[in-house]
Amino acid sequence: MTSTLRRRVLDGGADDTPSDSSTSTTPTTPAPAPTVHDDSPAKPEERVKIIHHRHPPKTRKRRTTFIFLLGSLFGLIAAGFLAQSNDLIELPEIGELSMDSILDVLPAGLAKDMRDFVIGEREAATAYNSFAVGAKARSEGLGVHHPIILIPGVISTGLESWGTANISRPYFRRRLWGSWSMMRALVLDKESWKKHLMLDKVTGLDPPDIKLRAAQGFDATDFFITGYWIWNKIIENLASLGYDPTNSFTAAYDWRLSYQNLEVRDQYFSRLKVHVEMAHQFSNKKVVLASHSMGSQVLFYFLHWVASEKGGKGGDDWVEKHVEAWINISGCMLGAVKDVTAILSGEMRDTAQLNAFAVSGLERFLSKDERAELFRAMPGMSSMLPIGGDLVWGNMTWAPDDQPGQSHTFGSFLNFRTGLNRTTPDTNLTMDNALDYLLRTTDDWYRDQLERSYSRGVAHTTAEVEANELDPRKWINPLETRLPLAPSLKIYCFYGVGKPTERAYYYRSPEPPGLTNLNITIDTGHTTVPAGAVDHGVIMGEGDGTVNLLSSGYMCARGWRMRRYNPAGARVVAVEMRHEPDRFNPRGGPNTADHVDILGRQTLNELIIRVAAGRGDLIEEHVVSNIREYADRVKIYEEAEEGDKWECVAGGRPHIEVTADEGEDADAAAPLVFTGVTESRGLKVAAWSTSESMDSSGKRKEPPAGGPSAPSVKKSKVGTPRRSRISMASNSSQGGNAGKWQTPHHKAKLDALKGRIIEAGDVGVWVTCMRGKERQAISEFVDICNEYGEKLYGIKPPADDPASNSEEDGDIESSIRKEIDGMKSSNKPRDLAFEPVRVNVDCVFFVRTKQPVDPTKLVEAICKDAKNCTDRKQRRSRFVNRLTPVSIMGKATASGVEEVAKVVLAKHFQLAGGGNDEASKQEESGAHSYAIRPHFRAHSTLKRDDVINKVASLISPCHKVNLTTPDKVILIEIFQTFCGMSVVGSDWDAMKRFNVYELYESASKSTGDASAGPKE
Repeated sequence: MTSTLRRRVLDGGADDTPSDSSTSTTPTTPAPAPTVHDDSPAKPEERVKIIHHRHPPKTRKRRTTFIFLLGSLFGLIAAGFLAQSNDLIELPEIGELSMDSILDVLPAGLAKDMRDFVIGEREAATAYNSFAVGAKARSEGLGVHHPIILIPGVISTGLESWGTANISRPYFRRRLWGSWSMMRALVLDKESWKKHLMLDKVTGLDPPDIKLRAAQGFDATDFFITGYWIWNKIIENLASLGYDPTNSFTAAYDWRLSYQNLEVRDQYFSRLKVHVEMAHQFSNKKVVLASHSMGSQVLFYFLHWVASEKGGKGGDDWVEKHVEAWINISGCMLGAVKDVTAILSGEMRDTAQLNAFAVSGLERFLSKDERAELFRAMPGMSSMLPIGGDLVWGNMTWAPDDQPGQSHTFGSFLNFRTGLNRTTPDTNLTMDNALDYLLRTTDDWYRDQLERSYSRGVAHTTAEVEANELDPRKWINPLETRLPLAPSLKIYCFYGVGKPTERAYYYRSPEPPGLTNLNITIDTGHTTVPAGAVDHGVIMGEGDGTVNLLSSGYMCARGWRMRRYNPAGARVVAVEMRHEPDRFNPRGGPNTADHVDILGRQTLNELIIRVAAGRGDLIEEHVVSNIREYADRVKIYEEAEEGDKWECVAGGRPHIEVTADEGEDADAAAPLVFTGVTESRGLKVAAWSTSESMDSSGKRKEPPAGGPSAPSVKKSKVGTPRRSRISMASNSSQGGNAGKWQTPHHKAKLDALKGRIIEAGDVGVWVTCMRGKERQAISEFVDICNEYGEKLYGIKPPADDPASNSEEDGDIESSIRKEIDGMKSSNKPRDLAFEPVRVNVDCVFFVRTKQPVDPTKLVEAICKDAKNCTDRKQRRSRFVNRLTPVSIMGKATASGVEEVAKVVLAKHFQLAGGGNDEASKQEESGAHSYAIRPHFRAHSTLKRDDVINKVASLISPCHKVNLTTPDKVILIEIFQTFCGMSVVGSDWDAMKRFNVYELYESASKSTGDASAGPKE
């Protein structure tokens, strides 16, 4: 219709039957009379008159039509961005829009300008050196040598819909990520698009009736959308060298899935293993693996999976046999800082620096709440949360990448301005504290997925590293696991530097409050001078614009140079590329080092081709940043070996020496002698040893060199190893295992000496706490237990309980001396009602209880009072989070779970087969419904479903399962080799699952109390 209208307007003489306006003579008629057609020939003067009157209206009509159509078009576009999604869905005509129909109603000149702009932009993006690098290498005699497999990064792979339910049929085999179909679905049917992208919050797999799968082949990753290349230039240059689909392959994957679920749902790692083996078999050459960004984490996980008996069962020599080299391109080996804010509040630098008008439009289109929910429902995104905690990313006073004269340390990661009307945390947060805050303020389903999928700690000894090879959660973490046992493996780290990258943030409470479910958002109104210090609430550091330098460079510069992380001695080469963009090129040109655009950089393409062509041995290390200096400052140190001797120099003189001995014959029961405390760079170091630790010169021995107290270090070998017992206690800014140097053998003996180990038959409470505050949490929870023990059971608290004096905020030397004194007196029998047990795991400890204490009633009483505590000043706890009562502890085996369950359940349920009279009497008044809630920590042998089925099979069928409103909740806590169990009431969910911190927060918010006390 529109095209016909346009032709009629433009064709002045096409209509030979004009209307006869002279026939309308009635002045009172409000509208013109219908046109009267007359087939008789017109008079000459009349035709001239008609032509004379028709010509001017034709021009006005044409102009009016174009203005009307153009205005309508832009009005529809504006409405699409400003209206709610359901308003758009109710307009079926919009669903029929296409580029052809839009261009048909635009003026020809405007349509031509649009086409020229798109073509020009595409030519500018692809003009430089297509195929040139590969052609040049071929002219130099290089050719195909090793098969190569490409592993893309996060969001690089297109996702196609394969669902056939009604909600998915309109998108069948269309890409809902990585195409213009994605943009159309996002604009016209946002809610449906979100449902397709988000995974099931409980299983982490496909939601009901939704089936999204990764696109396959080179098309999956060469372009994101038409004209925006990703891997295309690398593929072009490899093709120029002679590569084709027979000797190259793109291993695309669904980046939304957790790494374990990549294998569960898609068998991704099994398929990748087969591709590598086939490429090796057909070419008789080992394979080169090239990964980018998140793909490097995926590949690192694969290298563990393929060798493990829990994975590919390839054995420790599989990588040595099949893999020539790993090209690690901009790999986020220690995560990405911006991932924290994306998941915490749906924000990052790109959104924080938008102007007010753009922010308003974005919030209407896809709000912060929606973005945060979307990111959390993609467990794969959470794999890039920063790894290493405060040891890598710094604390409140220090960070390894701080610059001279810098007024604000990068270690203070989330910052909050004072004097604002807010309900944010009362102190700035380090990386460890920020991740704890994220877990405390997100839903249980997200926390559960995170805890069962990933680990972000640090292994300080070879024994810990080897033990972690059995735990799939740790396979993404290069600080907890090692490289493959492949001496001939080459690792090339190619990454960009010199582009400002997000490093820390300022946050505040949302404005206006009450309109969002988020607790905090980036403080975009905070910008400081000099320019760049704080820009719209974002503090910039070094990196490639997306991944921080510490993440992309630390493992290559230092981590994989340590023996425990690279025991086979694989060759590691780091090549940094400085960001030197072409200001007139939208993608940065041939010398860009941007995180994504580096894939088109000429230098990178040359390096990849040389490795694939078998000439990687000629590549030399090239470092232009300060990464080596930063890496040396990271508080992760080389492990001591038997016979190594260190001399730590502080203040220009030798301070203390140590000779390491990990021998099994060491005398653990020898008297401990406290050897002193030193402080350097904000870290307090304590040491104690046996009386044999003095050498002939009378010098004392100290922890390994490279430690925080050693500005300069000398290292040498000695002939006779000496026995020593050494431990290091860090200040409160160090979290978890920070700063400790003890072998597992020494730790076990010291724990046995103290009598503080978990045993089968124990009764008590599992407690989680803030990272880095384990000591304070133990102290305050034991105090709470003593208070309630006296209130509920009349148990008098001990007068000399050492836990009550373990607050680190006091003098550390005095604190350590008290602990040693307590250890010396431990030979005397002590009968504590509440005895803390450390488990050498961050953020968790166990408190053993004695008769007559019932841990379930104890926890319920504590949580009930916390729920009713509306005054923050009356809080009994600052550091304790979740409490889980344990009625009895047993072994974490199939038979052990059954034995524990029979004992615990018999008091609350009729067991299958009968036999428990106490429960039978209770059943006379009606059978209880129940739900089973298992939780696993540092355990991968038993499966969740197997545990649930085993426990459920022991309960009589008269009790029904009710997962929403159960009468009883069966709590199962499996930690390492132990299984604890208890039965709690129906108010477990209402009591925030016994999370004391959340109960206090909920009580305070319900009364509007803003008088927050300090939360360190």
